[in-house]
Amino acid sequence: MIFSRTSTALAAAVGLALAGPASVALAQEGKAQAQTELSAEKVEAFALAAFEVAQIQQKYRPDYQAAQTDDEKRALVEKVNEEMRLAVKATDGISVEEYIAIGRTASQDEDLSKKITARIQALMAEAQ
Repeated sequence: MIFSRTSTALAAAVGLALAGPASVALAQEGKAQAQTELSAEKVEAFALAAFEVAQIQQKYRPDYQAAQTDDEKRALVEKVNEEMRLAVKATDGISVEEYIAIGRTASQDEDLSKKITARIQALMAEAQ
């Protein structure tokens, strides 16, 4: 179960959609370039935001899977995207654009991905 939760959080951290299109609009907002050297504070802010995004995705996953029509799925995707956007905006030290850029960088930078994954795992352990 821990591996599953970690995988879910990591997928959110690197901007991958867990429920299909649930993260598409959020990902489309990211236009900023990530810094090549991220501060510990920026990594922490990203991990906190990614943890919140993963929680939101997990919360709505059953609803998305149970949706009967494309219209129901679309409406849910819009709701989830807005909730995720607000969660990232509410996280101190990071903007939506920075979140997206760091997620893209982490998907190609193994060291950064490991740092983020370790922090998300710690957050998950604290939440239990």
